Amino acid sequence: NLTVKIDHPKITSLSARLYLRVEGPVKFSPRMLFFDENAQKARSVKKVRIAKQKGPDLKILEVKSTIPQFQAGTATVKAGREFDIEISLAPETKPGRYQGEIVITTDCPDQKIIKIPVRSNIRKK
Repeated sequence: NLTVKIDHPKITSLSARLYLRVEGPVKFSPRMLFFDENAQKARSVKKVRIAKQKGPDLKILEVKSTIPQFQAGTATVKAGREFDIEISLAPETKPGRYQGEIVITTDCPDQKIIKIPVRSNIRKK
């Protein structure tokens, strides 16, 4: 919360909650993914677009999941500028709730690591 003290006879301070998002030179969207049992049945692949508009070309050095229930790979859209990170549930994923991150390592000195939270809720059949 941000609190501002003021010189007023009836109101001595004002408070406001601020929500900020600091972005680096590498943009990505969406910022989080969720899978359910329908995504597992359909073997859905969800994509996160990574883009860098200015400066030297971008290289994706590594893409990995922090837990085995999620699998990730890279597809080049525009060499050096845009990439799709393709994420899916591992076929052998058992029912349960899972949360992890897709960790993307880049050669961008200002944004070497990008973490994308991934969650799922797979119900028993």
